[in-house]
Amino acid sequence: IMSTSLGRSVTGAQFSMAGNTLIGPTTLNVLTSDTLIPLGGVTAPHWAYFRNMDSVNFLKLKTASAGAYFAKLLAGEYAFFPLLDTNAAIMAIADTASVFMEYMIINL
Repeated sequence: IMSTSLGRSVTGAQFSMAGNTLIGPTTLNVLTSDTLIPLGGVTAPHWAYFRNMDSVNFLKLKTASAGAYFAKLLAGEYAFFPLLDTNAAIMAIADTASVFMEYMIINL
């Protein structure tokens, strides 16, 4: 159950963005090896939405190919959060078998 104050802060969120560049919503086939997430024209990623569309397998997100994992999405899970705008390369990797991931990334 969401508290009244939390409900107002989540549903009433509005943010000022300097640019209007984004990629998505679109889908990506995430492999069991590092899969680069295309950013399109986004040069300073900030708001990001990711959804694991698989019903069985999880996926992980990380910064660049040698970077640290920062998120794990179980089957059907989604996440909406701000990224560091210095993340020029964001990667995904599926656990057991490839999965489809829906995503949208908005420029800072």
